[in-house]
Amino acid sequence: MRFKTLKDLASVLISPPVDPQEQSRRIGFMEENVVLPVKGILIAMVFYFLFFSGEFEGVKTLGEGGFQLTSIRLVLVSYLLFNCFAAYVLVRHRHYPSHLVQLVVFSNNLMDALIVALCTMLTGGLNTFAYWVFLALIIRNAVSVPSAPWQISLNLLLVICYVAAAIIDKTSITFEIERQFELEETQLRAAHLIGGNTYQPYIIRVFLMLLLIACCYGVQILFDRQRQVEEDLREHLLRQEQLQSAGRVAAEIAHQIKNPLAIITNASFSLQKSMAAEGKKSALQQIQIIRDEVERADRIITELMGYAQLAEGKVEKLNVIEELNRAVDSVFPKGTHEKIKVVKDFDYDLLSLQMQQRHLSEVFVNLLTNAREALNGEGRIKIMARNAKDYTVLITFEDSGPGIPPEKIVKIFEAYFTTKEKGSGLGLAIARQNVEIYGGTLTVESEIGHGAKFILNLPARTMMRINR
Repeated sequence: MRFKTLKDLASVLISPPVDPQEQSRRIGFMEENVVLPVKGILIAMVFYFLFFSGEFEGVKTLGEGGFQLTSIRLVLVSYLLFNCFAAYVLVRHRHYPSHLVQLVVFSNNLMDALIVALCTMLTGGLNTFAYWVFLALIIRNAVSVPSAPWQISLNLLLVICYVAAAIIDKTSITFEIERQFELEETQLRAAHLIGGNTYQPYIIRVFLMLLLIACCYGVQILFDRQRQVEEDLREHLLRQEQLQSAGRVAAEIAHQIKNPLAIITNASFSLQKSMAAEGKKSALQQIQIIRDEVERADRIITELMGYAQLAEGKVEKLNVIEELNRAVDSVFPKGTHEKIKVVKDFDYDLLSLQMQQRHLSEVFVNLLTNAREALNGEGRIKIMARNAKDYTVLITFEDSGPGIPPEKIVKIFEAYFTTKEKGSGLGLAIARQNVEIYGGTLTVESEIGHGAKFILNLPARTMMRINR
């Protein structure tokens, strides 16, 4: 019970995944539209004062720590070059992979924290306004870095920069006291004790920074969960409308086909009577043609029946892991004596799917049943589920069976095609149909003697919108 409570608590603290479009929008708003102009102005001002104002002619060091002016100028030039590169990537971030842009944002924000820590010591120590810049950087990171591990790591590194600046600043002050006043040993110990007490306000500041980090992360979780609820609602309505539209079209087509089928059936019946009465064998060929066409039309209607039923069910938000476990329990109930080992390898943060539950269940059950029958009572089935690119879920069913011959792979998803004596030939056809309804794909890879792998790719978000 305790483990379950801790698990539930962890699930509450985990931020929902942010899709690339939302991440790009955040980076565009904060980094491109707000931070870049402000940083450009500040860097230009600092460059003017350090290189062109003439105020530092003959000055070799700056700040209480005695930093070399030449070194500071070199750091500033390096910082400018890095920001030019970062600015180029951020302005064109929509043309680069999201992980590359995220890495540039992380590095750029960390570099800013290091520069602010340096400015803290150059402008008179930790009693300057620089502390408030650290707080602003924390808020900025919460917007620009939506990924929880990256955001928390970056903000903790920012706190480390502030603490390091505090330690260096207080150390330099202590050395200055020792040099100027040449205190006795007891006086020096007292001075250190007093200096230690002066750390208290900085400890409070660090605590405030950590509190702000936690608050920003909490607000992000609330914001992202609300955004996810709204996106799920839009996706639910869109999927439901799409399925109902497809169902109405399929029902209409099936109805239209029934009329010619009725005519063909009546004609074949008349021909049978005529052939029986007159004994004309030539009519057998016509009967055969009619039967072939009726059979073909019957297959079309059978396929359309699945689409015609789309309007009957409701789209739900489905947990992929729960549906996979339910399908495994259905195909391999407890107490069976088959020597088949089912191995599960699931991502803990799998995206949810907006589908009718029976459609997804049919897909999983049909694929597992197909794998079980291929193993003939003994073998291994591995089920793997991962989040893939483009906001999709990738699920694979791999068995250790005899494999599928190359000439049969191209026909395996056709209706009524089967390699089993008692197979109906509809299982895999229905599975692919149910997947394609939602814009997904179902493919197979196999080699003789090396089993078969069925690869299922289902979108968690609808990529195509209905034209209104």
